[in-house]
Amino acid sequence: MDQPRAYFPSCRRHLFELTGIFWLVGAFLFPSNGLAALPRDAYQTSLLSVSTPNKLAPSEIGQLRVEFKNIGTATWLATGKNFVSLYRWNPVTKTELASQLATPSWETPMRALRLPVTRLEAGKSVVMNVPIQAPRIPGTYTETFILTAENMAWMKYGQVTVKLEVVGGRLEVTPPASSLPPPALSD
Repeated sequence: MDQPRAYFPSCRRHLFELTGIFWLVGAFLFPSNGLAALPRDAYQTSLLSVSTPNKLAPSEIGQLRVEFKNIGTATWLATGKNFVSLYRWNPVTKTELASQLATPSWETPMRALRLPVTRLEAGKSVVMNVPIQAPRIPGTYTETFILTAENMAWMKYGQVTVKLEVVGGRLEVTPPASSLPPPALSD
C-alpha cells in the first residue's frame, strides 16, 4: 500500500506565501505614510510668552498673543485627526467651553484657532495671534485657554489664563452721519 501523502507541509508553505502577498498588497493599497499611532505624551509644549490687553472697552477687539514651543516628539499639524488648536478651557472640570471673549473669526465659540502653520516639528516654536472681543457688560473676565492635540491630548503646560477688565459704559452705536438731521444754520 502506498503511504498517505503529507499535504500539511505543502499547505503551510502556501499559507505563508499567501500571507506575504496579502501583506504586500495591503501595504501598497493602505500605506501608513509613517503616521503610526503616537502616545499622548508625544504632544508636549512649553509656554514661552503671553501678551494680552489688560483693559478693553465694551465690545472692543483686542489680541491675545501666545508663543508655544513643541517639546514633545510628535510633529504638530494644522489638519488631520490630531490637529493642534487653542481651546477655551475650564481647568477645574477639565472641559472645553464657550468663551465670552470669542470673536466671529473663531472656528467655534470654544476653539479660537488651529495651528497657524501647516506643521511644527519638535523643538520649533510658533506664535498664535488670537483675536478677542470684550463682552458688552463692564466687569472683570477671567478665562483659561489650552493647547490641544485634537482627539489625543490637552497639553499640560499649554495653559494660558487671561484676565480682562472691561471698562466704561455699554458701547453706544452712533447712527451713520447721513441719518442725522442737518445742523442748524445761524444768521
